[in-house]
Amino acid sequence: MRPDLAIVGVDLASERQAAAVCDHESAVLGKKMFTGSPWTIDEILDWALPIALRAGYSGVVVCCEPTGHRWKPLLDRCRARGIVLTCVNPMLVARAREAEDFTKNRADLSDAVIIARLCTERRCHLPYLPEAQWSRLRHLGVRRNQLLVRATAGRRPPGAARPPRVLLAGTARCSCPADGVDHPARRAVGVHPSGADRRHGRGALQA
Repeated sequence: MRPDLAIVGVDLASERQAAAVCDHESAVLGKKMFTGSPWTIDEILDWALPIALRAGYSGVVVCCEPTGHRWKPLLDRCRARGIVLTCVNPMLVARAREAEDFTKNRADLSDAVIIARLCTERRCHLPYLPEAQWSRLRHLGVRRNQLLVRATAGRRPPGAARPPRVLLAGTARCSCPADGVDHPARRAVGVHPSGADRRHGRGALQA
């Protein structure tokens, strides 16, 4: 991590973005909430850069959690402006949040500060977008898995309800009042619950 760059931690969401500018000692130089999609990163950078310059830094490095697709606008705009974007594993952020006050309470601005602190500790990585042949290879890998699932799936289509279980003809369950035990095959062989043989008609029961 370059010592001449301040860290801008961004906690991404769908409609509101939390940003915090921190130094390398995790001291907060400024923090603010922004309304809008992650494409408001230009507005965040326009706000963060003057704060970093006043603190004696020559620029900023942006850090965020790579959750969902929201980090991609940040990568696009940071590349366009020549700013480095780094990402922190969301699990590290969750564990660091618990270490702060031994709770799991979430606050957007606090999470932005935690993200910036993890970046100063170099517990981050550089994101990348697959391009050209690598993008095509990833697409073909997903398509291959889909074809394998389709080829090896059973007759029941995915998502269809399992058909009800049907007993074979003549194997209805009957209860024996003598011992209270179910005998699934009694009627199949013609045995009455009392123990008499019904295969030879009423005479067998009377015998």
